[in-house]
Amino acid sequence: MRLRKVIYAAALATLFVSGCAANNKEVVEAETSVEAPVEDLTKVTLAGNEVSVPIKVSDIVDMGFTLESTDMETIGFNQDCVGYFKSPDGAMLIANIGVQEGEGLTPEEGYAFDVLEDIGNTQGDGVLSVYGGISISSSVEEVEAVYGEPTFNDGSDKLYYKIIGDAAYSDMVCVAVIDDKVKRVEVCNAKEFKEIPVATPSDSE
Repeated sequence: MRLRKVIYAAALATLFVSGCAANNKEVVEAETSVEAPVEDLTKVTLAGNEVSVPIKVSDIVDMGFTLESTDMETIGFNQDCVGYFKSPDGAMLIANIGVQEGEGLTPEEGYAFDVLEDIGNTQGDGVLSVYGGISISSSVEEVEAVYGEPTFNDGSDKLYYKIIGDAAYSDMVCVAVIDDKVKRVEVCNAKEFKEIPVATPSDSE
């Protein structure tokens, strides 16, 4: 996915300027903490509203957000566009938007299946909280009370996540920390919007 760069060890390097690729620090990989029910992992609080990802774009608009812009005019199944939302008080939210079937549909007809807030792209207003009530304003101690030890840790940059369902879709709740401050929270639940290619014998030759 074009927007989501916070996945796995290589993602730390692309998200964090001082990440592991930049300073050649050793990345310590930890086991993810005990799995939670999918229905709990997909729940978020968005501008005070409890909803589950994926979220209809129209429902986000009904919460008072404006879809300011998208990078595609129409979308179909297995496609997604990046949408930028703004709340009445100026809080920003970024989402990958897709549809479950069809083609030539507008983003306004779709679902936000990947929602995020981070410091740098969205001002970090705390409009989004993810599993465990974690938001941009949470402390590292609060994050670790819910997620356990970081999945990836190079000392100053840490990545915490919980897998949602089938790992083949890279669906997860993700919390990124830089220098002991939460810098990004994100939930992706793309299974209904993406087609995962099935490997054939020729693919591995």
